Amino acid sequence: MRERLISITVLLLLVLGMFSYIPLITAESQPGVSEEGKGEEIVKVLTLTIEKVKELFKSWGLPEDDPAWNELKALEDEVSAVSELVSEEKYVEAKLKVKEILTTLSELVKDVASRLGKDVELSGFGKRIRRLLILIKIVKRAIDRLEFIARRLNITEALELLNEAKSKLLDAIEALLSGRFIEARQLLREAIELVKEARRVIYESLIDIIRERLSAKINGLIERIENEEQALDEAVEFLNSKNLTEVASAVEVLKGKLNTLRERLSNVLENASSIRVLIHAYKEGVKAYVKINKALKVIKDFLTAAREFVEEVYIKTGKLIKGLRYIANTSTTLDEEDLILINETIDNVINVREGVHGLITAIAQCNNESIDEIHNGIVASIDDAVSNLEVLKNEVVNEPNATKIITFINRSIDGLNYLKVAIDRVIDLGTKFIKFITWINELE
Repeated sequence: MRERLISITVLLLLVLGMFSYIPLITAESQPGVSEEGKGEEIVKVLTLTIEKVKELFKSWGLPEDDPAWNELKALEDEVSAVSELVSEEKYVEAKLKVKEILTTLSELVKDVASRLGKDVELSGFGKRIRRLLILIKIVKRAIDRLEFIARRLNITEALELLNEAKSKLLDAIEALLSGRFIEARQLLREAIELVKEARRVIYESLIDIIRERLSAKINGLIERIENEEQALDEAVEFLNSKNLTEVASAVEVLKGKLNTLRERLSNVLENASSIRVLIHAYKEGVKAYVKINKALKVIKDFLTAAREFVEEVYIKTGKLIKGLRYIANTSTTLDEEDLILINETIDNVINVREGVHGLITAIAQCNNESIDEIHNGIVASIDDAVSNLEVLKNEVVNEPNATKIITFINRSIDGLNYLKVAIDRVIDLGTKFIKFITWINELE
């Protein structure tokens, strides 16, 4: 009997030390239990602890006049302070006070055992209790982890099961401290079953949440594809109206791939029961959607850049033509040959403008045969215009505003030479664009 008392008393101190958590003094531990009730419970546990220490000291034959008895009496007075702290909702202070009482008790037991030459090593019975305590601690950690998830996901059923499991654990600890070992084991088994059930509920809820979120993502992707298909229908119609049949065909191919992707995703939503299948379908769907859109972006970016380039050429050549006409109309020194030279230069510039438009059209129509011919014509017109402007520069030196005219001519020459370089870049990009369009059409 004394062996059991020693084991229980020593482990009683170990219990509350191992469990820095005292469920009764945490505000959220037992929903529905009043603060007064929590105070009564913690006082009950601490009082039980002190009573066990008293029994241990008596079994050791500790003299009645030993100072240890007075220390125990002082600790009993401290227990009431814990109840007051809890009633004032000072949970942190209450927890610290509990630890302080337990630490003092533990040191007191060690001191008395040392003075009386008593052995407080755990017996075989005590070691069995220790193993049970370790298991209780593991279960408590599992409850904490599951409770965190259940609260985040607001899984009420799981929270109720975990609260019941915490209550069973507390009852198991109290049974253990009272020496009711078999009852403690049974309560622990019940707590474990409750934890398992809570885990099952959380798992099923997680599966439902993941499936719902994945389905929403897949539906969102399907909706984007549908919007994309509608826009591509309009794009194909526009491209065909501009006689850009090859580009329209490539867009049709990409639209077809989007259509296939949409049907595949819709089929997965209707038939897939596995989360893994949904995840795989969504990832692959996003990957395919991004790839198709990159191809569409290449087409769109080139056509946009080509249109902007043509507009830029029209604006710059328009300014050059307007400037040349102004020189011809306001000149006081130029003769008939000079005016003819100006008109020839204007014709050259108009040829450049029309040539650029034809070049972009040939690229957009994937007409490789016309590109070189048009390019050569543009370069020849630019060279002729530059040559004429160089001659004209020498003819306007006697004009009243000769300096401004010469500056204008020099800038025009620089602009035309730059245009030659820009056209070479456009042709290089155009060649790649044609290869890209051809590759897409071959995918069909």
